[in-house]
Amino acid sequence: MGAVVYLVSPYHLTVDLYMRAAFAEFWAFVWMPLILYFTEGVLRKRRYALIGVAVSYGLLVMTHLLTTLMFSPVPLAYALFLAKRGERREALAKVSAGLLLGVGLAAIYLLPALEHKAHVSSAKYLLLPIYQWHNNFPPLDARLFEVAGGWPSFVQFLALLVIQFAAAAICLAIVARGVAARFWMAIAGIGLFMMLPLSATVWRMLPILGQLQLPWRFLAMVTLAVAALAALSFSGRRLPRLVVAGLGSIAVMWLVFFGHMSYLISRQDHQRGWTADFSNDPFMSDWTDTGVTDTPMQPVRFESGEAAQESKSGRRGISACGCVATGTALC
Repeated sequence: MGAVVYLVSPYHLTVDLYMRAAFAEFWAFVWMPLILYFTEGVLRKRRYALIGVAVSYGLLVMTHLLTTLMFSPVPLAYALFLAKRGERREALAKVSAGLLLGVGLAAIYLLPALEHKAHVSSAKYLLLPIYQWHNNFPPLDARLFEVAGGWPSFVQFLALLVIQFAAAAICLAIVARGVAARFWMAIAGIGLFMMLPLSATVWRMLPILGQLQLPWRFLAMVTLAVAALAALSFSGRRLPRLVVAGLGSIAVMWLVFFGHMSYLISRQDHQRGWTADFSNDPFMSDWTDTGVTDTPMQPVRFESGEAAQESKSGRRGISACGCVATGTALC
């Protein structure tokens, strides 16, 4: 049941896959349960569990750094709160060592990424209002019911998901018992809190969170927590009728919204994405835009042949081969 909830999560399935085509974040969902599986193995002192933590965490790092940023405290907290008394320090040290080894395994990706950082202006990307975290809290006020064109809009749909996830977590928390249930309820609560304007102080205190750009990315952590609560709640227990009715209503609403958003997606112009011959992505444009650092390019000197320099005002083709360009411009 936990696997089913995790698989068909509206954020994982509808938002990441069908609406945003965010394949890196979509793939990151593969590794989080695997990391927790091996973290549990470390607590139970299973052989090779530490290696499993390192390999699975390294794969997460190489898949999606933003999910890694949100998820990394979870296995550490899991080891700290779910380990036996007297073994918590040892468990925390082992899991920490596994995560560090995972970072080492991911160096094949991290080192080139750091090397290329000089060529990409992330600051320029984050200056756009649409990517600033304080402009992207899901609208849980009167804006949720505003109708402008089709309803719900993308951000309104995210707000509805926040409400549905909160209701599902409450229903499951009524049934689930034990330390693990309390832990995952706390993770769900923290994830939901980070998507509310009330958490603005935390976002300001931790500037690194600004790299997430979009607070509703924490729906990934809430998805993980709700799936874990579902697994704990359906483990051979008979659910109260009120809980069954609540979860059933949430599932029906989710199916209705899934069908509606799928219909809206089907009406979009998909052909444009296949015929575009360039990308407007700010990260990509920085490779060809001289305004990354707002400093003039170095002079270009052609040692032989004839050529033309590409300028910001327009593009000119090369008229002859055999030129060698010096400086930052390429021939």
